[in-house]
Amino acid sequence: MASSHLFRRNSVLKWALRRMGAFSVYREGVDRQAVETAIDIMIEGKRPLVIFPEGALNQANDRLNALMEGVSFIARTAAKKINKRNAETHAERGVFVVPIALRYLYHGHLDSTVGPMLSDIERRLSWRTAEKTPHVERIYKVGNALLGLKETEFIGQAQSGTIGDRMQQLIDHLLCPMEEEWIDGRNNGAAVNRVKELRKAIVPDMIEGDDGDGEEVKLTQLELDRRWRQLEDMELAQALSLFPRDYIASNPTVDRILETVERMAENLIGEAQSHSPMKAIIQVGEPFRTSGKRDRNVDADPVLSHIEQNLAEMLAALSSESQPYTGRA
Repeated sequence: MASSHLFRRNSVLKWALRRMGAFSVYREGVDRQAVETAIDIMIEGKRPLVIFPEGALNQANDRLNALMEGVSFIARTAAKKINKRNAETHAERGVFVVPIALRYLYHGHLDSTVGPMLSDIERRLSWRTAEKTPHVERIYKVGNALLGLKETEFIGQAQSGTIGDRMQQLIDHLLCPMEEEWIDGRNNGAAVNRVKELRKAIVPDMIEGDDGDGEEVKLTQLELDRRWRQLEDMELAQALSLFPRDYIASNPTVDRILETVERMAENLIGEAQSHSPMKAIIQVGEPFRTSGKRDRNVDADPVLSHIEQNLAEMLAALSSESQPYTGRA
């Protein structure tokens, strides 16, 4: 299951995705056709259904984002239908959720990769380059400056406090007014979830000209421009949330340093950069048989809890694969 925007990029990518068995899901609303396709794949049982439950691209390999509830809804609905079929045919099929952790490791020379990237960012800030300064110190200095620029743009001036607290303050400054306007002030915690709810409210009639109740909507160019600016603000808020607090300070590994600088460069320049050679580790977790009915006596969703716990444990174990940065990588 892949976001529908991937299928709209170009015909070659669309063809390749289809050949690999991918199908699209429209994430801005309730895509009933995609959900039904996913459920049918599990009921048919000829191949597995693959879903990325975080719902957003995350370059912080060692951290897990909040998981989307669609995974458990699809699994439970399929399990319910299979249980009904089992009762009729006396079969014993079931739906199993299998967490899979993906971990990427950089096997190149970090100094020759990160150094020029940081120098480029410093030049864009009109600074002298600081090649002799340790990477971690440069990253925090650059990060503080980039955050201060955004605070000045949206709040009026750079704020005080820790970088983590300042990022959260800016995220709230960007999202809270839109939440008041579009979703009655509801706040679902993680920025990725908050952005998803806002996009569901804002985007549909921009694309389809429909208010969701079957009434045609004609937006003025002024309103379209306003909504595009809101989408840009949401994108910034989500990007800020994907810089985990103390990610480098708590464990300055080669991969965490590269991931952070790559994301800084991408947000500043607008283009994603990838560096090789890379190694990928794929680890399969414990299968979890899904019930067709959720236990309402527990607050947490059992399916999501199982996935989250397994993924967090596997990522924690795999983090030891990453090479500590000694300044001579």
